[in-house]
Amino acid sequence: MKKYILSILCMMAATMAAYAQNAILEEENNKVEVGNNGDFYIHTLQRKITLLNSKAEDYSDIHLTLNKMCETLGSFSGTITDKNGNVIRKIKKSELQKTEYSSDLASDYYTLYLDITPSTYPVTINYEYQVTCRKSFFVFPDFYPQNKYEMPVKKATYTFIAPSDYLWNYSIQNSKIQPQAQDTKGKKATTFTLENLPAITKQKYTHSFNYYAPRVFITPINFEYFKSKGSLASWKDLGDWQYKLANGRDWLTPEVEAKMKEATANCKNDKEKIAILYKMLRENTRYVSIQLGIGGFQPMQASDTWKYAYGDCKALSNLMKAMLKSVGIRSNLVSIGTRYKRLIRSLPATRQMDHMILEVPLEKDTVWLECTNPELPLGYIHSGISGHDALEFTEAGGRIVTLPDYPDEYNTNTTTVIDSIHADGSADITIIDDYEGQLYEDIFFDISKETPDKQKSYLVGAYRIPQAEDISISLEDKKEPFTTPHFITHLRARSQRYANITGTRLFVPANPIHKNTTYSKIDENRKEKIYMGNDQINIENITLVLPEGYAIEAMPASMKEEHPFGYFSSTFLPQGNQIIIKNTLKFKRGEYEVSMAKEINSFMQKMANYLNSRIVLKKQ
Repeated sequence: MKKYILSILCMMAATMAAYAQNAILEEENNKVEVGNNGDFYIHTLQRKITLLNSKAEDYSDIHLTLNKMCETLGSFSGTITDKNGNVIRKIKKSELQKTEYSSDLASDYYTLYLDITPSTYPVTINYEYQVTCRKSFFVFPDFYPQNKYEMPVKKATYTFIAPSDYLWNYSIQNSKIQPQAQDTKGKKATTFTLENLPAITKQKYTHSFNYYAPRVFITPINFEYFKSKGSLASWKDLGDWQYKLANGRDWLTPEVEAKMKEATANCKNDKEKIAILYKMLRENTRYVSIQLGIGGFQPMQASDTWKYAYGDCKALSNLMKAMLKSVGIRSNLVSIGTRYKRLIRSLPATRQMDHMILEVPLEKDTVWLECTNPELPLGYIHSGISGHDALEFTEAGGRIVTLPDYPDEYNTNTTTVIDSIHADGSADITIIDDYEGQLYEDIFFDISKETPDKQKSYLVGAYRIPQAEDISISLEDKKEPFTTPHFITHLRARSQRYANITGTRLFVPANPIHKNTTYSKIDENRKEKIYMGNDQINIENITLVLPEGYAIEAMPASMKEEHPFGYFSSTFLPQGNQIIIKNTLKFKRGEYEVSMAKEINSFMQKMANYLNSRIVLKKQ
């Protein structure tokens, strides 16, 4: 929840203290060998990692997630040795524990795991295993040896062995390594090698970990997944496979179709029909994840989803497609990734997408429907998918499309404060916060479903109102279809200890909701560029009502700071017995050179000084 607009953004530049080096990946060797007919592969992995301290506990745990329909674990063994190479413990296959727990209602996957907590450090864990996968696959194991912060890699290899005529594809991310190929006895071995990788340091205002970590993705060109054959030669081919899986499953019974037509009979246009049917989807279904066999990619029959009143993202999107079809509105299913904004154009692969939505092309624009959570405003594209590449699939096959992204001005938080100050230092405070655009999401999911007591406690704590009494709150959820959503919070409270009294003077915080604002400097010697992902405008309109008999003795001057990365302005205007304050802050989304760290730090310091300044009132 983006609550105190300026204090949170003052903290934006905070860089997390760099962790000490926690572990060293000494060696990792992967070998994936494809069978002669391409209908199975064997993955052998050997991994040796040294844990340097207790912060590396998570680095030591062994987790293998397998599909019980097509993957089996063969051999497994391991040892734990001390710093002198003496064996502390041997690890056996029988020690691996199994769990089928997941957030899905039903899934083919299970996990074999072993949690290792050494009693002393450093220790070295060396383990190896072999997994066989038979048919039903369209990806091979990733090459992803550096999968943790603060873990350098000495050497890691991945050798892919397949028949010489076997067709496959790969993509190298965040590395310039060159694969080495060798032909042997009718097979071709291709090896990827990573050496001497420095640790990736965790700090704020950089991209996500996957933006820096080297990775190799490998896929077959032709595949069979639970008896369904397809091709990954192009995105068009992948879309064609997904279309055929879903084709004919947008069927509803005549009775349900009649219900849809009756509900939309008086609509004047397609958008009104979409709004009514979207509301029906929300009121008659719920999200449940089901990932069984081909069902991980093929949606349920729409009539069954309606009948049972639940489904996953595929099923709910397909149901909405069928509902729209019943009233003459065409739509397309679309696969999209929530983790990655851009699809790797050279590597068609389902692994890049983990979600499904619905595209409704209209005469003048296109509506994108998030059917998994229809509580979101209709026509609104949430932050998990806005601006993301996606795969639209139709009878013509697959086509990459990019969802609209919102301009910075769309995401605005406007705060209105009326602060009536009393001579005894107390104050009556009214705060109205309007969260617009994508800022709507944060407040909506943080507070809308909580109990009234928790909502009240949340707001009082967020605004840091000292000794708050007589608290009352109200909430407004304004999300009319096809309009910018707003979530508005109202809070009224009395603060018994708002201003400090010294003799005949009152020392009043110049900003009622940002007292004691602090920030941490960006490391000016960091290696990674500074990345700011926030794109929003924060506006505060504050009215301070002076107590009777007091006059302004001192107050801050107005200021304005503008830089390539953002701007901040603050104005103070006396009007009778009031002081009108307006603060505006914007950070511009983007990537900035490390050389700008000093300028950003200076900007943050000036802003913090302003937010912590005081107004002096003197009794006349």
